[in-house]
Amino acid sequence: MSTWGEGEPPDDGQDFYDFVKDLEGPALESLSFAVFALGDTSYEEFCQCGKEFDTMFEERGARRLLEWVDNDVDYFEALEKWSEDLVSRFRAATVGV
Repeated sequence: MSTWGEGEPPDDGQDFYDFVKDLEGPALESLSFAVFALGDTSYEEFCQCGKEFDTMFEERGARRLLEWVDNDVDYFEALEKWSEDLVSRFRAATVGV
């Protein structure tokens, strides 16, 4: 999830952000998640949107597959490793399902 401006979600992510924010209780208890946050360290609210998604998913009962990761503008290597880790965790979590 990228962060726009002063910590807000990008325009094309606003509806999803609002949807998750408005959920109550353990509405996401059947969901597994991982957050790869993108931002720019020159902004005060670096990766704020990713941090908020991570918190909202957890508060609504979703199960974390990976710890959240924040990334500056040079994120390609980190994304490759994160993607590999996520696929590995997802496979492990779904064995026998």
